[in-house]
This record gives sequence, C-alpha cells and structure tokens, in this order.
Amino acid sequence: MVVMRPSREISALLYIGFWFVTQFFSGIGSLGIQTAETGGVAYWAHIGGFIAGMALAFIFKIFPPQPGQSTKTSLTPGTG
Repeated sequence: MVVMRPSREISALLYIGFWFVTQFFSGIGSLGIQTAETGGVAYWAHIGGFIAGMALAFIFKIFPPQPGQSTKTSLTPGTG
C-alpha cells in the first residue's frame, strides 16, 4: 500500500538553491574516476546554463528593451 502525504509549498528560491547545490556537488563527485555511471558532463552543463541564465536576467534587468523596439527578427532578408 502506498501512502501519499499532502504536498507542501516551498519558496522557488529555496528549491532553485537546493537544485543548484545538488548539481554542483554531483558535478564535483563526477570529477574522480570516469565510468559510465559518473559521466559528469550533464551536471556541469546544468550549472553553466544556470549561471548563464542568471547573468542574462541581470543584464536584461539593467538594460531593458526600449518601448517600441522590436524584439522579433526575421530569417527572410529585407522583411524584418
């Protein structure tokens, strides 16, 4: 028999912080002997993507798009 407990809401900041720490320590743990089970590329890719996303969010907060400035681009020359 499976007993389900009610879910509890937690802060997104707390969850993201926990996720980052687990990815970081898993990445550190993957730096030892390389085996099929410890290929740590994905951990470091997650950490790099997280840091890049935070940096871009910071940049966009400092330099927001100007009103009326188009954010769409066209792949067809001369149409966008």
